[in-house]
Amino acid sequence: MREEEKQGDLQEGQANKSLSSFQTSDNQYKQRQVNKSLSEIALSAYINRSDVKEKIQSIRKNVNAMGLATETAFKTVGNFIRSLDIEGKVRQLREGAKLFQRTTIRFKEIMLEAGFPPHDFIPIMDMPRLVDIYEKKGFDYTKKVIERYFTLIVYREEILRIIQEKWENAYWLKDRKKILISAINGHLNGYYELTVPTLLAQVEGILVESILLLDEIKENERIHYSKQVNFLTTNILNDNSMFSYDEQIETIYKEIILDGFTPGQEITSFLSRHAILHGADTNYGTRLNSLKSILIFDYLFGKLDEMYLDIEKTKQEIQQRK
Repeated sequence: MREEEKQGDLQEGQANKSLSSFQTSDNQYKQRQVNKSLSEIALSAYINRSDVKEKIQSIRKNVNAMGLATETAFKTVGNFIRSLDIEGKVRQLREGAKLFQRTTIRFKEIMLEAGFPPHDFIPIMDMPRLVDIYEKKGFDYTKKVIERYFTLIVYREEILRIIQEKWENAYWLKDRKKILISAINGHLNGYYELTVPTLLAQVEGILVESILLLDEIKENERIHYSKQVNFLTTNILNDNSMFSYDEQIETIYKEIILDGFTPGQEITSFLSRHAILHGADTNYGTRLNSLKSILIFDYLFGKLDEMYLDIEKTKQEIQQRK
């Protein structure tokens, strides 16, 4: 092979290799122009033509144009991303999350002040509404709204039947099923004097049962109220996250339901388990108290139902907390 042929082949191979990185759909037309020029360069080198320099300049123009097109594309993408204002959107989301957190905390405080147990069936959109009512109208007005709205509208028969169905489907409540169904039916029929003491007794019943099942109890050990409260707060109502009502239910149970009384003196709690079951309180039979009893029982039911999904695992966790 003559020296001119070798030199021409070498130039053609180097040029083709240097341009292999430009194989993109947006530059196909310019790539064809480059390849055409390369072929002509190789041919020029072979026949020793004088216009090789012009062809090289043509390649440079095409390559520069392709680089400019790529740079323009990146600038366009960059401008588009900046136009989205992602940082601004993230900032708005953070501010919204903080506002929702403040609203949720305030909602919990208001519900606790009103003595109404918060519950998972309460619509999320009601939280900011109630907070706004409280800020504008005050506590007394808001308390009336809470009691009437949740008693008459939110916890209507349809919702209470859903709660009842959950209880019926729990295997560990099979011995209490008849009692609990009667309590729901009694509430819907206005027999509040019967439903309140029944549900308060069942709250204590499932709590003691959970201690016997999940905790280590010594033979002949009596399960006093202090034991019940400690187990409740340590192992059942121990979630302090933003979307949990454990803290509020614990406070209502300890300060309202377990509120003590002295015979012959004024009863300070509207739902004292001791005053009601010992016959001292005769004014407890209201629709509101009956609903509160249902919601407290259901909240504890939900917590225990999760714990019973894996009893052995729950036992280990309880022992680790000691």
